[in-house]
Amino acid sequence: MPIPIETIDYRGTKLIPPKYDRMFKAVFVDEDLTPLASFLSSVLDMDILASDLRVMNPELPVKSSEDKQVRLDIKIKLADKSIVNVEMQVGNEYDMGKRSLHNLSRLMAGGLKRGKKRNEIYPVIAINVLDFNYITDEEGFHNRFRMKNVKTNAEMPNAEVFEINFIELPKLPKNAGNGMKELWVKFLSAKTEEELNMLAKQAPALKKAVHKLVRVNASEERQYMEDMLIKAEIAEYYLKKGIRAESLAEGIAVGKTEGIAVGRTEGKAEGKAEIIAIMKAKGWNSTQIAELVGMTVDEVERTPKRKRS
Repeated sequence: MPIPIETIDYRGTKLIPPKYDRMFKAVFVDEDLTPLASFLSSVLDMDILASDLRVMNPELPVKSSEDKQVRLDIKIKLADKSIVNVEMQVGNEYDMGKRSLHNLSRLMAGGLKRGKKRNEIYPVIAINVLDFNYITDEEGFHNRFRMKNVKTNAEMPNAEVFEINFIELPKLPKNAGNGMKELWVKFLSAKTEEELNMLAKQAPALKKAVHKLVRVNASEERQYMEDMLIKAEIAEYYLKKGIRAESLAEGIAVGKTEGIAVGRTEGKAEGKAEIIAIMKAKGWNSTQIAELVGMTVDEVERTPKRKRS
């Protein structure tokens, strides 16, 4: 059950585009954060330097047994102590608004330390980059949301501490200009070698991003394709088990990039054991499994072995 993955023909090779999660994170998060700083500056209308950024652990802290384990795509702290969560989503799971609200609420709660004053709460900002149309009543490709008075449209005092951005790649106009925000959307939407070459000439940060994309593809394409195949195999396994789509959507988002979610079989441990057993049989280690199924390494290692039938 292979999953179709778009590729870019580039100098005789096939590149996995930057909109897929592994490529997205590899391009923006490494030793040189210049592309990430440029992207954030363009989206948030701020002057952000690479030295201002601190990449943080993407796993949200779990404070009780009832908390859901969540791994963000990218989590960054800015110089002003704002926390920014950047998510790249290719498949439409029809829940991005609720997911963003949940993640930002957890981020804000995580910043409330005992003894800390409320005026010391720093902004939490979500940037959701979507390869599909989500805000149906807005034509613009970038929409920013804050808490407002529903009658007057005036922002609530301190509304800036909780902000959600949606960038919908398909909505970028064909005649869009060459502002940095538009250029970054063009980069994430790129489909041809010509587009990448053109973008690399527009700004040093984009040149670095294109070079990173080519370099990472050379080393990770095979591994990424294997990831997609194992996700497809797991999804096929659960479909054969007859798990309904509703359960899949609530399950472990193993196929997040392509919009495939693999169920937890109503949250039972044996369901997770099935997933992990399949992966281990394919030679995956605990770190790789944790990354794919959205669990911690410790949770993977503590998952009981599945029972033989």
